[in-house]
Amino acid sequence: MLNTSNKDIQIHSQELSKLKAQLSTQNNEIIQKQKDLINLNQQLTNAQNSLSKYQIQENQILSEIQTIENKIKNATTKAVNNVRLGMTPLEVTQVCGILRSTDKCTDLFYNYGSVWVQFQSNVVKRLIDASSFKGACYPYDMVYK
Repeated sequence: MLNTSNKDIQIHSQELSKLKAQLSTQNNEIIQKQKDLINLNQQLTNAQNSLSKYQIQENQILSEIQTIENKIKNATTKAVNNVRLGMTPLEVTQVCGILRSTDKCTDLFYNYGSVWVQFQSNVVKRLIDASSFKGACYPYDMVYK
């Protein structure tokens, strides 16, 4: 009977050693997963910080685009509402402000946003929609107004 008890103790001792080894392995796995989790959390924090910076930059760019679009719209509105046939370049500049661009072939062209003012013999001949404008040397039949 003593032999049986010793065998039982040995078996239980072996089982206990196996369980301790398994527990140690699992504990090491938990420690590694915690380290991985800390690393992933740091990566997430870094990604969130980068995203925040990109969103700030995006908002700044969108604000700049909005400002430019408003300038184009305002320049277009001024030209369409104020330019009259027969005005000189000086008169157009006086009523519309500083032009955005110029082009010249035989005629002079001033750009005010979405419209080009065509001058012939130094007076306004017509307004041309910017989407139709193909350069100063192109013959224009389409008028804005």
